[in-house]
Amino acid sequence: MQAREFWDIINRDDKPFVAFTKKQPTLTFTQDIREYSTGLETGMMASLTHVAEKQDMIHIVCDLTNFEAHNKTFEQPVYEGENGKFVRWSESFFYPENKIVEFFVEANNELPFEVGQGNELYKEYIDSKSDLNYVKWLESEVLKLRESTSHKNG
Repeated sequence: MQAREFWDIINRDDKPFVAFTKKQPTLTFTQDIREYSTGLETGMMASLTHVAEKQDMIHIVCDLTNFEAHNKTFEQPVYEGENGKFVRWSESFFYPENKIVEFFVEANNELPFEVGQGNELYKEYIDSKSDLNYVKWLESEVLKLRESTSHKNG
């Protein structure tokens, strides 16, 4: 989906910006977007907080807070740290202390992310305080459901 199309869909009331305060859609990044001055990489996730249109650009603001553990599994050591050692984005001084990331996408370009609903499953994963990564936790939940279903049908 092009950025302009995304803006037109979410901005039905023709406002200068749209803020998501209650139900923040979940973004899953489909490409590395280091060229947008962030460390976001393919597979990382964030909560969408604001979107605005500025001179043929779509301004995206997202919050990494709920997805930090998940995102660390996708980080690559591509930032130069102290003593010339390469470190991950979250270990670098580029990582935002407030966990808020902003970037612009040209209106005619494809979005570098997919948009989903507020991710209740991910919140459940966080609340579970599981030692598993998110994907493994999801797999274990599916297996539990299959087991419970097979016992009922068995």
